[in-house]
Amino acid sequence: MRRKPRHSIADTREALLESALLCFARYGYDATSVRLVGTVARKNASLIFYHFGSKEGLYREVIRHLFSRYLASPFLDPAGPGEEAGQDRLRRLIERVLAQVCAHGGTDKAAADASTRLFLSELGAPKSETRDLLRDRLLPLVQEIRACIREIRPELRDPEIDLWGTVIQGSCFGHALMDQADRLVWSHLDGWADPAGMSERLSSFVFSGLKNLSPTC
Repeated sequence: MRRKPRHSIADTREALLESALLCFARYGYDATSVRLVGTVARKNASLIFYHFGSKEGLYREVIRHLFSRYLASPFLDPAGPGEEAGQDRLRRLIERVLAQVCAHGGTDKAAADASTRLFLSELGAPKSETRDLLRDRLLPLVQEIRACIREIRPELRDPEIDLWGTVIQGSCFGHALMDQADRLVWSHLDGWADPAGMSERLSSFVFSGLKNLSPTC
């Protein structure tokens, strides 16, 4: 009897994840069936239950895989006290986040487009099935951004820090993930919207805003 290759199980699992990504991104969660994913993957749909337990389990694993790509835990970069140290720390963090998100533009276009659509969908309206994954993945980034802002403006109150944190986080993801849409309407971005250029300009914008922000009483 001919033995199956040892890697066949891993290959099957990867094929199901890739096909599920394409289906969920194109048709949405509700309209994507286990049978459809199996058909696209050219695998028996029962293998989805074997590998993932259920359609929800499959979706969670697809989202977990996306988050591991786009939301790599930021390095904790302990810096000395002072505004200058905080600025350098935040600049490096912004560069890391942008580089992490932009790194997937060079992958297979269909998969890259599907990844972007599904990731943006989860950021904008996270499903109940995956909110815990998003929260756990974002928390290290949020904590690092807060620490950077506190070093730059230690007198700011928590609500002001959180407001600026959402601005930084949203700007990083928005610049990196909406590049194609931006180029449709902003016709002079060539040479200015690469990851290095984005990180430099976004950092300058943030530092200028934080420096001129008047704390509330």
